[in-house]
Amino acid sequence: MRTGIPDLDDVEGLVALDVDGLLQSVARAGAQVRAVAEAVREGGLRPLADLRPRSVVVVFGSSRTAACAAELAVAVLAAHTDVPLVCGPALPGWVGPLDVVVIVGDDAGDMALADAAARAARRRAEVVIGAPMEGPLRDAVGGTGIDLSPRVHVDRRFGFAGFVAVIVSVVMGL
Repeated sequence: MRTGIPDLDDVEGLVALDVDGLLQSVARAGAQVRAVAEAVREGGLRPLADLRPRSVVVVFGSSRTAACAAELAVAVLAAHTDVPLVCGPALPGWVGPLDVVVIVGDDAGDMALADAAARAARRRAEVVIGAPMEGPLRDAVGGTGIDLSPRVHVDRRFGFAGFVAVIVSVVMGL
Protein backbone atom coordinates (compact mmCIF):
# COMPACT_ATOMS: atom_id res chain seq x y z
CA MET A 1 0.00 0.00 0.00
CA ARG A 2 1.45 3.35 -1.02
CA THR A 3 1.17 6.11 1.59
CA GLY A 4 2.70 8.95 -0.42
CA ILE A 5 5.96 8.76 1.53
CA PRO A 6 8.89 7.51 -0.55
CA ASP A 7 10.68 4.37 0.61
CA LEU A 8 14.12 5.59 1.71
CA ASP A 9 15.60 2.13 1.13
CA ASP A 10 14.61 2.19 -2.55
CA VAL A 11 17.61 3.90 -4.19
CA GLU A 12 16.25 3.76 -7.73
CA GLY A 13 12.91 5.15 -6.59
CA LEU A 14 14.57 8.03 -4.74
CA VAL A 15 16.77 8.89 -7.71
CA ALA A 16 13.72 8.81 -9.97
CA LEU A 17 11.86 11.20 -7.64
CA ASP A 18 14.84 13.58 -7.44
CA VAL A 19 14.05 15.50 -10.62
CA ASP A 20 16.12 18.53 -9.54
CA GLY A 21 19.20 16.49 -8.60
CA LEU A 22 19.22 17.72 -5.01
CA LEU A 23 20.08 14.43 -3.31
CA GLN A 24 23.66 14.49 -4.56
CA SER A 25 24.06 18.13 -3.52
CA VAL A 26 22.80 17.39 -0.03
CA ALA A 27 25.18 14.44 0.24
CA ARG A 28 28.05 16.67 -0.87
CA ALA A 29 27.16 19.20 1.83
CA GLY A 30 27.66 16.47 4.41
CA ALA A 31 30.94 15.55 2.74
CA GLN A 32 32.05 19.17 3.00
CA VAL A 33 31.48 19.13 6.77
CA ARG A 34 33.46 15.89 7.04
CA ALA A 35 36.25 17.47 4.96
CA VAL A 36 36.50 20.37 7.42
CA ALA A 37 36.64 17.90 10.30
CA GLU A 38 39.38 15.97 8.50
CA ALA A 39 41.40 19.15 7.86
CA VAL A 40 41.17 19.96 11.57
CA ARG A 41 42.16 16.39 12.47
CA GLU A 42 45.19 16.71 10.19
CA GLY A 43 46.32 19.71 12.25
CA GLY A 44 45.11 22.50 10.01
CA LEU A 45 44.21 24.66 13.00
CA ARG A 46 47.32 23.89 15.05
CA PRO A 47 48.64 27.49 14.64
CA LEU A 48 45.61 28.73 16.60
CA ALA A 49 46.02 26.37 19.55
CA ASP A 50 48.16 28.68 21.71
CA LEU A 51 46.54 31.97 20.70
CA ARG A 52 44.59 34.16 23.06
CA PRO A 53 43.03 36.51 20.49
CA ARG A 54 41.38 39.80 21.26
CA SER A 55 38.46 38.80 18.99
CA VAL A 56 37.32 36.47 16.24
CA VAL A 57 35.93 38.30 13.21
CA VAL A 58 33.92 36.41 10.59
CA VAL A 59 33.71 38.11 7.17
CA PHE A 60 31.09 36.73 4.78
CA GLY A 61 31.13 39.22 1.89
CA SER A 62 28.05 39.25 -0.31
CA SER A 63 27.02 35.62 0.26
CA ARG A 64 23.63 35.42 1.94
CA THR A 65 24.19 31.76 2.83
CA ALA A 66 27.52 32.56 4.50
CA ALA A 67 25.90 35.50 6.31
CA CYS A 68 23.21 33.26 7.78
CA ALA A 69 25.82 30.66 8.77
CA ALA A 70 28.00 33.29 10.44
CA GLU A 71 25.08 34.81 12.32
CA LEU A 72 23.96 31.39 13.57
CA ALA A 73 27.47 30.36 14.64
CA VAL A 74 28.10 33.64 16.45
CA ALA A 75 24.71 33.49 18.19
CA VAL A 76 25.31 29.94 19.40
CA LEU A 77 28.99 30.23 20.30
CA ALA A 78 29.18 33.74 21.77
CA ALA A 79 28.00 32.66 25.20
CA HIS A 80 30.46 29.76 25.29
CA THR A 81 33.71 31.49 24.42
CA ASP A 82 35.83 34.03 26.25
CA VAL A 83 36.60 36.23 23.22
CA PRO A 84 34.18 38.50 21.37
CA LEU A 85 32.77 37.04 18.15
CA VAL A 86 31.90 39.54 15.43
CA CYS A 87 30.52 38.94 11.95
CA GLY A 88 29.93 41.24 9.03
CA PRO A 89 30.19 41.64 5.25
CA ALA A 90 33.51 43.51 5.47
CA LEU A 91 36.54 43.67 7.72
CA PRO A 92 36.18 46.19 10.57
CA GLY A 93 38.78 48.96 10.69
CA TRP A 94 40.02 48.00 14.14
CA VAL A 95 41.29 44.50 13.23
CA GLY A 96 44.97 43.99 13.99
CA PRO A 97 47.60 41.42 15.00
CA LEU A 98 45.69 40.30 18.09
CA ASP A 99 42.65 39.11 16.11
CA VAL A 100 41.61 36.00 14.19
CA VAL A 101 39.77 36.67 10.92
CA VAL A 102 37.66 33.93 9.35
CA ILE A 103 36.74 34.44 5.68
CA VAL A 104 33.69 32.42 4.58
CA GLY A 105 31.85 32.59 1.29
CA ASP A 106 31.10 30.71 -1.89
CA ASP A 107 32.62 33.08 -4.44
CA ALA A 108 36.40 33.44 -4.69
CA GLY A 109 35.81 36.44 -6.95
CA ASP A 110 33.93 38.35 -4.23
CA MET A 111 36.10 41.45 -3.84
CA ALA A 112 34.83 42.03 -0.28
CA LEU A 113 36.39 38.69 0.72
CA ALA A 114 39.62 39.39 -1.15
CA ASP A 115 39.86 42.87 0.37
CA ALA A 116 39.20 41.55 3.89
CA ALA A 117 41.81 38.81 3.49
CA ALA A 118 44.43 41.20 2.11
CA ARG A 119 43.87 43.83 4.81
CA ALA A 120 43.80 41.24 7.61
CA ALA A 121 47.05 39.68 6.36
CA ARG A 122 48.66 43.11 6.00
CA ARG A 123 47.65 43.91 9.59
CA ARG A 124 49.15 40.56 10.68
CA ALA A 125 45.92 39.08 11.97
CA GLU A 126 45.60 35.31 11.84
CA VAL A 127 43.53 34.57 8.73
CA VAL A 128 41.48 31.41 8.18
CA ILE A 129 40.00 30.88 4.72
CA GLY A 130 36.71 28.99 4.46
CA ALA A 131 35.99 30.06 0.88
CA PRO A 132 37.27 28.70 -2.45
CA MET A 133 40.99 29.45 -2.60
CA GLU A 134 41.01 30.73 -6.18
CA GLY A 135 41.46 33.94 -8.15
CA PRO A 136 41.51 37.24 -6.25
CA LEU A 137 41.12 35.56 -2.86
CA ARG A 138 44.16 33.34 -3.41
CA ASP A 139 46.16 36.35 -4.59
CA ALA A 140 45.04 38.41 -1.59
CA VAL A 141 46.14 35.80 0.91
CA GLY A 142 49.48 35.35 -0.83
CA GLY A 143 50.32 31.96 0.67
CA THR A 144 49.68 33.03 4.26
CA GLY A 145 46.75 32.02 6.38
CA ILE A 146 45.11 28.77 7.31
CA ASP A 147 43.38 26.96 4.48
CA LEU A 148 40.00 25.42 5.35
CA SER A 149 38.67 26.07 1.86
CA PRO A 150 36.07 23.62 0.58
CA ARG A 151 37.61 20.35 -0.60
CA VAL A 152 34.27 19.22 -2.02
CA HIS A 153 32.34 21.39 -4.50
CA VAL A 154 28.82 22.05 -3.22
CA ASP A 155 25.92 23.86 -4.85
CA ARG A 156 25.71 27.37 -3.35
CA ARG A 157 22.32 26.59 -1.86
CA PHE A 158 23.88 23.90 0.35
CA GLY A 159 27.06 25.60 1.59
CA PHE A 160 25.51 26.59 4.93
CA ALA A 161 26.66 23.52 6.85
CA GLY A 162 30.22 23.84 5.57
CA PHE A 163 30.42 27.50 6.62
CA VAL A 164 29.11 26.68 10.10
CA ALA A 165 31.65 23.84 10.35
CA VAL A 166 34.55 26.19 9.54
CA ILE A 167 33.47 28.83 12.06
CA VAL A 168 32.77 26.32 14.84
CA SER A 169 36.11 24.59 14.18
CA VAL A 170 38.03 27.86 14.47
CA VAL A 171 36.33 28.89 17.70
CA MET A 172 36.76 25.43 19.21
CA GLY A 173 40.39 25.38 18.00
CA LEU A 174 41.15 28.36 20.21
